[in-house]
Amino acid sequence: MAMSRRLTLGLCVLSLLVLPGQMEKCECQGPRGFPGARGRPGLPGYPGRVGRDGVRGLPGPPGLAGATDLDLEPLQESSVKLQLAINYDFTRRVDKKYFVSHKRPGSFDDAVQFCTKRGLVLALPKNEEENTALTQVFEGALKNAWLNVDNSKEGKFQVDLKGHPLTFSKWGDGEPKVPNGDKGCTMLTESGAWQVTYDCSFNAYIVCEI
Repeated sequence: MAMSRRLTLGLCVLSLLVLPGQMEKCECQGPRGFPGARGRPGLPGYPGRVGRDGVRGLPGPPGLAGATDLDLEPLQESSVKLQLAINYDFTRRVDKKYFVSHKRPGSFDDAVQFCTKRGLVLALPKNEEENTALTQVFEGALKNAWLNVDNSKEGKFQVDLKGHPLTFSKWGDGEPKVPNGDKGCTMLTESGAWQVTYDCSFNAYIVCEI
């Protein structure tokens, strides 16, 4: 077999030398050479056509419920209260209530009028936490603040100025004492205790609540 291959190769070479132009007719073939180096990348081709639309996917899970007007009402109310409260020299917040004051003294009637003109009401603690927060208004020699308690003897100091029953009180020893005249006004003292004075023209801190 090897002898036949060498003979065929020799005849092929001889034909090339004797008969030029016969290369394409020569069926002789040498051994395969090693692969050449890799060529450079060609230029990118033209973009292909837009494919067809895919199959419609499955529906996604339901989204979260949006805020309703009822959800926004507490936030709006809180924002309004805060905007009012920051206009005062003294501000104390307890839960949803603000106690506010310009830290100025006045009579009981002055206090009621001051708060009413601003669409507010005179301060009235509804629990121990609010009562303690209200005592923080005291500064210097003045240690009393008016409270929103009915100032007539008929009310027996158990209702506010609108006739609503008190849900919290912190009367001091012997209080509420019956005043000598027709009226008696309730004050908060430095200790947090409540007391009644018949002198409603007394100068005490004016504190309103929002």
